[in-house]
Amino acid sequence: MRKTKSQKKNLENFCLGIEMATDFPSTFEEQSCLKMVGYDMTSTASKRLFENSGLKATDVDVIELHDCFSANELITYEALGLCAPGEVILHLILAPGNI
Repeated sequence: MRKTKSQKKNLENFCLGIEMATDFPSTFEEQSCLKMVGYDMTSTASKRLFENSGLKATDVDVIELHDCFSANELITYEALGLCAPGEVILHLILAPGNI
C-alpha cells in the first residue's frame, strides 16, 4: 500500500520521544498521596521528554492517557504539564455547570 505525503508526515510525528521514571525515595518517605500515585515520576519523565525533544506541553495535540482511577488521571494531567497545579480542579470540576 502506498502512503501519501500527508500520511507519511503523520507517521513521522507519531512518536517523537519516550521517557521513563521509577519511584523516588520521596514516594514513600514524604507520606504524600500525590507522590504515592506517581506524580513525581510522571512529572520527571515529562520534563525530561520535553527537554530532550525540544517540545513543550502546548505542542501536544493529542494524548492517550489511562489510569485505573479517574482521580489519578486528573492528577496526571498536571504532572505532565498539560495544566498548572490546581487547574484541573478549577476548570474541570468546579467550573460552572459541572456540579
